[in-house]
Amino acid sequence: KNIMSNGEFVWGGYIWNLKSDDGKYVPDGKYQFIMESTLDFEGARPQKVKMPINIDSVAPKAENIQVNKTPENKYLISWDMTDNAGGSGLTKSMVYVDGIYKPISATQSSLLVNAEPKSVIVVPFDWAGNVTYEIFGDRSYVNQWLFLSAWDVWGRPITQQEPGHILGIGLKKLNWTITIEDPTGKVVDTFKFANTETAYIKDWKPSTDLPSGKYKVIAEIE
Repeated sequence: KNIMSNGEFVWGGYIWNLKSDDGKYVPDGKYQFIMESTLDFEGARPQKVKMPINIDSVAPKAENIQVNKTPENKYLISWDMTDNAGGSGLTKSMVYVDGIYKPISATQSSLLVNAEPKSVIVVPFDWAGNVTYEIFGDRSYVNQWLFLSAWDVWGRPITQQEPGHILGIGLKKLNWTITIEDPTGKVVDTFKFANTETAYIKDWKPSTDLPSGKYKVIAEIE
């Protein structure tokens, strides 16, 4: 047999949308992706391959964050972090102390710091891409990077001849509302993206009646 790996011979593979024949999403659990094929020559026999799939739509939990002073006048931050029963398991975790990222292992449940923290945010991920966060103390340290891995707005002047782009990539699937305001604060355009990790506006350009000036792009996510 010949394998054509590029150009017009590319095969995109089989994609399952996680729905059953009635169009509804299947419950969480373990499934088998079964592929059966027969090579195109005389006497070929069917071949079958099974690939396991673990569907997990529940985010892991981080809770019971505590801060305790040690005899050495340092501060031990501790927390409980677990994935749901039958879930895909923890793959990575992040901790922000007073807004500063602290690297930890996937299952680490404590961290020693020199100064008493005002804010602690624990962010666990599982292998299915589910993510959540838990906050201790001052909530003003919450920022967009708890939800986004990238946010990029075209930096050069935008004209009718040279449109610009807006790109947001979430840490998980989000509902996005992106608005563009003119120099007076009036909303001149709105874009909505539902249940997706990526919000991309490829070529935005102002209508001919809009004034020149500095425009503001605002993203609301949930």
